[in-house]
Amino acid sequence: MIYILLCMKISYPGDYRTFELMWTCVNGTFIGALYHPPRSSYTPDSLLDYIELCVEKLSIDQPSANIVLAGDFNQLPESAVIERIGFDQLVQQPTRGVNTLDRVFVSRPVYDTVRVVDSVVKSDHKAVVVCNAHAQVNCVKRGDKIVYRSKTPDQHAAFLNYAAALEFDLPQTDVQAAFNYFYSVI
Repeated sequence: MIYILLCMKISYPGDYRTFELMWTCVNGTFIGALYHPPRSSYTPDSLLDYIELCVEKLSIDQPSANIVLAGDFNQLPESAVIERIGFDQLVQQPTRGVNTLDRVFVSRPVYDTVRVVDSVVKSDHKAVVVCNAHAQVNCVKRGDKIVYRSKTPDQHAAFLNYAAALEFDLPQTDVQAAFNYFYSVI
């Protein structure tokens, strides 16, 4: 079950629509998805203030919840984010050229595997995948062929003979009546 948590209720004087930050809760973990554009209409400090207030509000409302903040931080310094919210940054490899622009910050260690891989969509950014190795499910695929109704050449021929012998006197004016008649014959 996914819940949307908007930080609109926090009494913060900034304009919330200027920040591209969306919070969601998945299985008790609050995940913030952030996009900080290279040339933003706001100051980095105002974004950091907003992030800090959101994390503070979540920590007060749900003190035992894990909090994850991830996304494209562009030139927002990693140290500034860590200083404001005190989270650990997981991504240690470049995600665009030689720069680490896409980052994942966590309130407590919840992921033990972090991978930077080529994106499956057309992008100059790489994708960041975080997961728990012990939580991975090994799905052994097996194919079972189950026959619900046997189909023999004799059955097929008998059906075709029966269908060819049917005579339909379908009512031409009403589609529903025609369908009902057809269904009753079949």
